[in-house]
Amino acid sequence: MMEHSEQHTTEYDSQLERIPHYERHPQMMPFVGTNYGKHGPKVLLIGESHYLNLKSTIHLDPEVWYETTTADLDRDALDDRRREYWATHTRACLTKKGPTWKKKSFTIFRNLEAALVEAGYPVADNTLRYVAFMNGFQRPAVSRLSIKDTALDRERSAATVQSVIDVLQPDHVICV
Repeated sequence: MMEHSEQHTTEYDSQLERIPHYERHPQMMPFVGTNYGKHGPKVLLIGESHYLNLKSTIHLDPEVWYETTTADLDRDALDDRRREYWATHTRACLTKKGPTWKKKSFTIFRNLEAALVEAGYPVADNTLRYVAFMNGFQRPAVSRLSIKDTALDRERSAATVQSVIDVLQPDHVICV
Protein backbone atom coordinates (compact mmCIF):
# COMPACT_ATOMS: atom_id res chain seq x y z
CA MET A 1 0.00 0.00 0.00
CA MET A 2 1.23 3.50 -0.80
CA GLU A 3 1.81 6.06 1.91
CA HIS A 4 -1.28 8.08 2.77
CA SER A 5 0.29 11.32 1.59
CA GLU A 6 0.70 9.75 -1.86
CA GLN A 7 -3.07 9.40 -2.28
CA HIS A 8 -3.41 13.05 -3.27
CA THR A 9 -1.25 15.55 -5.08
CA THR A 10 -0.37 19.14 -4.29
CA GLU A 11 0.38 19.87 -7.95
CA TYR A 12 -2.50 22.36 -8.23
CA ASP A 13 -2.11 23.99 -4.82
CA SER A 14 -0.36 27.16 -5.98
CA GLN A 15 -3.46 27.98 -8.04
CA LEU A 16 -6.05 26.66 -5.56
CA GLU A 17 -4.53 28.73 -2.73
CA ARG A 18 -5.45 31.90 -4.64
CA ILE A 19 -9.18 31.11 -4.56
CA PRO A 20 -10.66 33.55 -2.01
CA HIS A 21 -12.42 30.92 0.12
CA TYR A 22 -9.29 28.78 0.32
CA GLU A 23 -7.23 31.78 1.39
CA ARG A 24 -9.32 31.75 4.60
CA HIS A 25 -9.88 27.97 4.78
CA PRO A 26 -7.02 26.17 3.02
CA GLN A 27 -7.99 22.91 4.74
CA MET A 28 -11.09 22.83 2.51
CA MET A 29 -9.10 22.69 -0.75
CA PRO A 30 -10.10 19.78 -2.99
CA PHE A 31 -8.62 16.32 -2.77
CA VAL A 32 -6.91 15.77 -6.12
CA GLY A 33 -5.85 12.16 -6.47
CA THR A 34 -2.28 11.38 -7.46
CA ASN A 35 -3.60 9.65 -10.60
CA TYR A 36 -6.13 12.37 -11.49
CA GLY A 37 -6.72 12.17 -15.23
CA LYS A 38 -4.26 9.29 -15.70
CA HIS A 39 -6.96 6.65 -16.24
CA GLY A 40 -9.35 8.13 -18.73
CA PRO A 41 -11.03 11.50 -18.35
CA LYS A 42 -10.45 13.97 -15.52
CA VAL A 43 -13.40 13.63 -13.15
CA LEU A 44 -14.34 16.10 -10.40
CA LEU A 45 -16.79 14.71 -7.86
CA ILE A 46 -18.74 17.28 -5.84
CA GLY A 47 -20.32 16.35 -2.51
CA GLU A 48 -22.65 18.51 -0.45
CA SER A 49 -20.68 19.90 2.48
CA HIS A 50 -18.52 19.15 5.45
CA TYR A 51 -20.25 18.66 8.81
CA LEU A 52 -19.45 20.08 12.21
CA ASN A 53 -20.55 18.58 15.50
CA LEU A 54 -23.62 19.69 17.41
CA LYS A 55 -21.58 21.73 19.93
CA SER A 56 -20.04 23.89 17.21
CA THR A 57 -21.66 27.24 16.50
CA ILE A 58 -19.14 29.00 14.26
CA HIS A 59 -20.83 27.87 11.06
CA LEU A 60 -24.46 28.52 11.96
CA ASP A 61 -24.48 32.12 10.69
CA PRO A 62 -23.33 32.27 7.05
CA GLU A 63 -21.98 35.82 7.33
CA VAL A 64 -19.92 34.87 10.38
CA TRP A 65 -18.66 31.67 8.73
CA TYR A 66 -17.39 33.39 5.59
CA GLU A 67 -15.42 35.85 7.73
CA THR A 68 -13.78 33.11 9.83
CA THR A 69 -10.36 31.63 9.32
CA THR A 70 -8.79 28.32 10.22
CA ALA A 71 -7.58 29.85 13.50
CA ASP A 72 -11.19 30.67 14.43
CA LEU A 73 -12.09 26.99 14.10
CA ASP A 74 -9.58 26.15 16.82
CA ARG A 75 -11.23 28.62 19.18
CA ASP A 76 -14.69 27.19 18.43
CA ALA A 77 -13.65 23.60 19.24
CA LEU A 78 -13.64 24.01 23.00
CA ASP A 79 -13.75 20.33 23.99
CA ASP A 80 -11.46 18.89 21.32
CA ARG A 81 -8.82 21.27 20.01
CA ARG A 82 -8.56 21.28 16.22
CA ARG A 83 -11.52 18.88 15.86
CA GLU A 84 -13.38 21.40 13.69
CA TYR A 85 -10.31 22.01 11.55
CA TRP A 86 -10.05 18.29 10.78
CA ALA A 87 -13.80 17.97 10.26
CA THR A 88 -13.46 20.47 7.40
CA HIS A 89 -10.17 19.11 6.03
CA THR A 90 -11.19 17.65 2.67
CA ARG A 91 -7.93 15.86 2.00
CA ALA A 92 -7.79 14.31 5.46
CA CYS A 93 -11.35 13.04 5.03
CA LEU A 94 -10.55 11.38 1.70
CA THR A 95 -7.17 9.93 2.64
CA LYS A 96 -7.93 6.30 3.33
CA LYS A 97 -6.27 5.13 6.54
CA GLY A 98 -6.59 1.39 5.93
CA PRO A 99 -8.18 -1.20 3.68
CA THR A 100 -11.74 0.03 4.25
CA TRP A 101 -13.68 3.20 5.06
CA LYS A 102 -14.58 2.26 8.65
CA LYS A 103 -16.57 5.23 9.93
CA LYS A 104 -20.28 5.29 9.15
CA SER A 105 -19.88 8.90 8.00
CA PHE A 106 -17.54 7.63 5.25
CA THR A 107 -20.28 5.58 3.54
CA ILE A 108 -20.23 8.10 0.70
CA PHE A 109 -16.56 7.32 0.03
CA ARG A 110 -17.16 3.54 0.16
CA ASN A 111 -19.96 3.97 -2.36
CA LEU A 112 -17.94 6.27 -4.62
CA GLU A 113 -15.00 3.89 -4.58
CA ALA A 114 -17.26 0.94 -5.48
CA ALA A 115 -18.85 2.97 -8.31
CA LEU A 116 -15.44 3.91 -9.71
CA VAL A 117 -14.33 0.26 -9.71
CA GLU A 118 -17.62 -0.73 -11.37
CA ALA A 119 -16.98 1.98 -14.01
CA GLY A 120 -13.62 0.39 -14.81
CA TYR A 121 -11.15 2.20 -12.60
CA PRO A 122 -8.42 -0.04 -11.16
CA VAL A 123 -8.88 -1.41 -7.67
CA ALA A 124 -6.40 0.44 -5.48
CA ASP A 125 -5.72 1.11 -1.82
CA ASN A 126 -7.83 4.23 -2.46
CA THR A 127 -9.53 4.29 -5.85
CA LEU A 128 -10.38 7.96 -5.24
CA ARG A 129 -6.76 8.67 -6.19
CA TYR A 130 -8.01 8.66 -9.83
CA VAL A 131 -10.40 11.58 -9.37
CA ALA A 132 -10.72 14.94 -7.64
CA PHE A 133 -13.28 15.66 -4.89
CA MET A 134 -14.60 18.81 -3.28
CA ASN A 135 -17.74 19.89 -1.49
CA GLY A 136 -20.12 22.22 -3.27
CA PHE A 137 -21.15 24.21 -0.22
CA GLN A 138 -18.28 26.03 1.45
CA ARG A 139 -20.03 26.35 4.79
CA PRO A 140 -20.34 23.18 6.88
CA ALA A 141 -23.71 21.76 7.81
CA VAL A 142 -24.70 20.59 11.27
CA SER A 143 -23.70 16.97 11.88
CA ARG A 144 -25.98 14.44 10.14
CA LEU A 145 -28.12 17.14 8.48
CA SER A 146 -28.20 18.73 5.04
CA ILE A 147 -27.14 22.35 4.92
CA LYS A 148 -29.85 24.98 5.12
CA ASP A 149 -28.33 27.14 2.42
CA THR A 150 -28.78 30.85 1.90
CA ALA A 151 -28.20 33.16 -1.04
CA LEU A 152 -24.74 33.91 0.39
CA ASP A 153 -23.94 30.17 0.51
CA ARG A 154 -25.01 29.72 -3.10
CA GLU A 155 -22.99 32.75 -4.21
CA ARG A 156 -19.79 31.66 -2.44
CA SER A 157 -20.25 28.05 -3.51
CA ALA A 158 -20.80 28.91 -7.17
CA ALA A 159 -17.71 31.13 -7.24
CA THR A 160 -15.53 28.53 -5.50
CA VAL A 161 -16.73 25.61 -7.63
CA GLN A 162 -16.19 27.61 -10.82
CA SER A 163 -12.70 28.60 -9.70
CA VAL A 164 -11.82 24.97 -8.93
CA ILE A 165 -13.13 23.90 -12.35
CA ASP A 166 -10.98 26.61 -13.95
CA VAL A 167 -7.90 25.24 -12.15
CA LEU A 168 -8.47 21.48 -12.47
CA GLN A 169 -10.00 21.56 -15.96
CA PRO A 170 -12.08 18.39 -15.46
CA ASP A 171 -13.62 16.60 -18.41
CA HIS A 172 -16.62 15.64 -16.26
CA VAL A 173 -18.17 17.14 -13.14
CA ILE A 174 -20.41 14.79 -11.14
CA CYS A 175 -22.51 15.92 -8.19
CA VAL A 176 -22.92 13.15 -5.62
